[in-house]
Amino acid sequence: MLFESETNDTLATADAVSLGSAMNGQLSTSNDVDWYSFTATGSGLVSVVFDAPTDDIYYTYFNVGLYNSSGGLLRTYGIGRDSTLNLGPISVAETYYVRVYDGYYYSNGQYAATVNFTAGSVANYESETNDTLATADAVSLGSAMNGSLSTSSDLDWYKLAVVGPGAIMVSLDVPTSSSYEYFGLSFYNSSGVLLGRYSTGSDKTFQFAAQQAGTYYLRLDAPGYYYSGSDYMLTASAGSGAIDQELEPNDDDANAIASGREIRGQLSTEDDIDWFVLAADGAGDLQIVFDAPTNISTSDYFRIWVFDEAANFLASRSTGVDINLYVGMPAGGNFYIAVTTDNSTFYSGGQYGLRATTTRSNINRESEPNNDTTSADSLALNTAILGQLSGADDEDYYALTIESPGVLSLNFDGPTNSNYLNYFKVEVYSPTGALLASRSTGTDTSLELKAATSGRYIAVVSAASALSLNGEDYRLTASAALEDAIPESAIKGTSAGE
Repeated sequence: MLFESETNDTLATADAVSLGSAMNGQLSTSNDVDWYSFTATGSGLVSVVFDAPTDDIYYTYFNVGLYNSSGGLLRTYGIGRDSTLNLGPISVAETYYVRVYDGYYYSNGQYAATVNFTAGSVANYESETNDTLATADAVSLGSAMNGSLSTSSDLDWYKLAVVGPGAIMVSLDVPTSSSYEYFGLSFYNSSGVLLGRYSTGSDKTFQFAAQQAGTYYLRLDAPGYYYSGSDYMLTASAGSGAIDQELEPNDDDANAIASGREIRGQLSTEDDIDWFVLAADGAGDLQIVFDAPTNISTSDYFRIWVFDEAANFLASRSTGVDINLYVGMPAGGNFYIAVTTDNSTFYSGGQYGLRATTTRSNINRESEPNNDTTSADSLALNTAILGQLSGADDEDYYALTIESPGVLSLNFDGPTNSNYLNYFKVEVYSPTGALLASRSTGTDTSLELKAATSGRYIAVVSAASALSLNGEDYRLTASAALEDAIPESAIKGTSAGE
């Protein structure tokens, strides 16, 4: 039985071990470090069978690391029980080192470590260090690459050559099966610009988009609190033809999209903005179907914005679930759609789907901006108009003209049905700007008021409060019972007997 010889606390004083033979050791204190050396005759895989004195699956009592001849860390594991550790590939014939030191917890019990080496090709294994874009390992499309994150701060870079534009599919086979995010996968162009990012704790296939032929880069990291040093396997493949994936960077220059065709996108960071542009050849409706990766109705992870080509704000909706958004197009032209986070509290880097469809429509719909008396939409008597509130501060103005005094009725058909919470406020103003009626409501409601004069009346629909915004469609209809107008040829006078 072989035992370590203290002191072997440094790389220079490492104990030489025979491959395949167990070396027994002990950490005499929590600061003790045991170094061992072995010589590899060529490329191959290194593993360590570690017989621990502890048997704990949750807590780390020992760290076991592999180092090259210069003392550069290649991989490390933290363990609390017997384990076989795949310390990864080595490609150069030289002396390597294994270091044993204490983990978060300490044990002075005796351990046994057996270093094994299997000679062979390591073409499909990462080569540390590949911590930068400049030292990225080349991967062949369609071939699996094996790797591991040696520490929670380790970065594994890979590069791939793409012969033309198309989708890049990356299959990531990870050692964890968790809803927590243990691995982060990023995609970069040849200039190092981030094009997309995902995080996962389970096996998944991700899609990125290559805009043109060239060299692209993948980066694996530990994105947050959770970390696994066990082996992962990465396989990249390329498609060609039309890309149904956003093309980063589109923070300023919008991706052109086709009507009725879904495009997939992703907010790579909390500050990312994804812009899309859609051309419409005439007036009608714009329907936006947003497929969210989240399904939480109480938390808004995304906000969808719509603008016309003159940068007029048309509509907006915040959401944490799938939604449909309708926007009126009073004329043809380019319409711009932006996807952002709603606020800094909630963020999702999951992939969303966006489908924008233009249709010729006879539906009478509000046209933004209509947020003051001069831009008010015309509201014809007995003709319904559809509208929606794009935000808590949005106000929709409608103008209706009557030719004589009478009784004016306004019917509001809302998307909500609550007797306890008011979502909307409906107001009516006289031709002189005087408030005639106002009502806050969470249900359908009607307002009836005396119109003392002829002229242009204004109806305003707004949010009852910032905390109770509803952005779905409402319907507004006006009707009037007017007094008969006095004929122009009539003789005007006083009643008889005066």
